[in-house]
Amino acid sequence: MTKFGITALIIFIIGQVTFAQLNPNNLVQFNEKDGLPGEEIGEVLQDHLGYIWIPTLGGLVRYNGYEFKRYLLDPNDTTAIKSSIVNSLFEDGKKNIWIGSTNCIDVYDPYKKSFRHFTGGVFGEYDVLTKINSIAEGFDGNIYFGVIEHGMTVFQNNTLEVTNGLLYYNEKDEKIKKYISSEGLIIGGVYSLTSDSNNNIWILSRNGFFKLDKKNNLIKIYAKDEEIIKNRGRFNDLKIDSKGIIWITGYNSKFFSFD
Repeated sequence: MTKFGITALIIFIIGQVTFAQLNPNNLVQFNEKDGLPGEEIGEVLQDHLGYIWIPTLGGLVRYNGYEFKRYLLDPNDTTAIKSSIVNSLFEDGKKNIWIGSTNCIDVYDPYKKSFRHFTGGVFGEYDVLTKINSIAEGFDGNIYFGVIEHGMTVFQNNTLEVTNGLLYYNEKDEKIKKYISSEGLIIGGVYSLTSDSNNNIWILSRNGFFKLDKKNNLIKIYAKDEEIIKNRGRFNDLKIDSKGIIWITGYNSKFFSFD
C-alpha cells in the first residue's frame, strides 16, 4: 500500500464504521469540500472506537462516518497537535494514537482528548529533515518509529547512505531515543515497520531487512539483501498475513514474499 502519492483523494473504508453503515459495494469519494484537506493522504487508521483517522499533508483528520474533524496546529495551545503535516499513525495497546510527522512525534490520549509532543532532542542529531514513516509496538510496550530522511541523496559513490533509522519510546523515561544494536548493526532509513503474532518487529530499510526479536536482539535477514541492493532500496511497505508470510511491495512493479 502506497503511504503517499494518492492524488485522487479517495479513501476505501473496509468494514463497518461504528457510526454509520457503509455499503461495501459503493465507492465513496471525499475531497476538500467535504472537509478532507491536502492533495495526498497516507495509510488510514481505524481506532478501537471505530473512528477513521487520516494522515494528510494538510494535517490530521478524523472521520466519524458523517463528517470530518481537523486537528490544527495552535502555537498558543500546548495540548494541540504540533505538526500540520502527518505521515503515519498507530494505535498502541493502551489505545493511545501515535502520530508521526516531520521532526516531530505526537501522541493523542483519547480519554483526555489532548496531545503530547516529542520534538528536538534526538531529532536534532540528524543533519536533514526526518520523516516518521512507520510506527509499531514491541512486546515490552516500547513504541518503535521508522525514520526516513527528507531531501537527501540516497546514494553517494553508488553506495547506500546509512544513518540510524530506528527510534523508540520507553514509557519509564518518557523519551524518544535512537535504537542502538548490541550486535553493532546499523539500520538505515526505514520504509516500513510491522509486528507479527510473536511480537517480533520486522524492519524494511534502505540498507537491509531486519528482525527485532522479543529479547531485543537485532537480526539481519540476508535472504532479501541481494534484492534490496539490486533494486537500490526502492521498496515501499511490508505486511504479514495470518500464516506468517511477509509481503513486500516495491517500485517498478516489484512484489516479494518471505517465508
